[in-house]
Amino acid sequence: KVLFFMKKIIAFSLIFVFSSSIALAVGAQSGAGSPSASPSPSMMQKIEQVQNQGEDIQAQNQTGQESGQGEQVQNEQQTQNQGEEQQLQTQSQTQETVGRAAQVNLVERQSMVAKAVQGLLDLADMEMGIGEQIRVIAQEQNQKQEKVANEINAIQTRNKVKTFLFGTDYKSANELRGEIVSTENQINELNQIKEQILNENHKVILQEQVELLEQEQIKLQAFVDENESKFSLFGWLVKIFVK
Repeated sequence: KVLFFMKKIIAFSLIFVFSSSIALAVGAQSGAGSPSASPSPSMMQKIEQVQNQGEDIQAQNQTGQESGQGEQVQNEQQTQNQGEEQQLQTQSQTQETVGRAAQVNLVERQSMVAKAVQGLLDLADMEMGIGEQIRVIAQEQNQKQEKVANEINAIQTRNKVKTFLFGTDYKSANELRGEIVSTENQINELNQIKEQILNENHKVILQEQVELLEQEQIKLQAFVDENESKFSLFGWLVKIFVK
């Protein structure tokens, strides 16, 4: 009986130990897989580091966007200022041109025309055949300059009261318009002659003289237009009877 009793005690002890081991194993697995398990300190540091890096990248992107917008606004403002400056400069040049159009510097004009005439005469000596045509035009330009100067002077020295009442000297203005047309025809003739010249250097010389004459044409045309458009009380009536 004692032996039988000892075997039961040993059997119950083994069962108890085995049951306790199983319970401990199940508890350990439950604790490891539980959602409420707290992460380790090293894991918390990594998570915090990633969050900080994300915030830094976001801040840099925002700063870059603000900088880009500021630079774009600055460029737009600079472009606008340049456009306004260019517009003011153009307006100033236009006003200056209109102011000069009412007067002609006779000394300067005669100097420019004389330079063109001399250039044409020199070219006529270098070109055989068509050189004579160039010479004729140069001589005609030289001869008409005294008449043109007299008509310009008559307009510029006209009494201001007379101009206010009856307008500019329309007779002289009409004479100048006739000279403008005559010179325009001669310029066209010189351009035709240029096409017949074989020497390229001679072509360049002729083109330079043509440009000088064209510049003086523009100034003279502006002078006539400006003086004819001046306000007067009875100028419109006088202009009807002047031919």
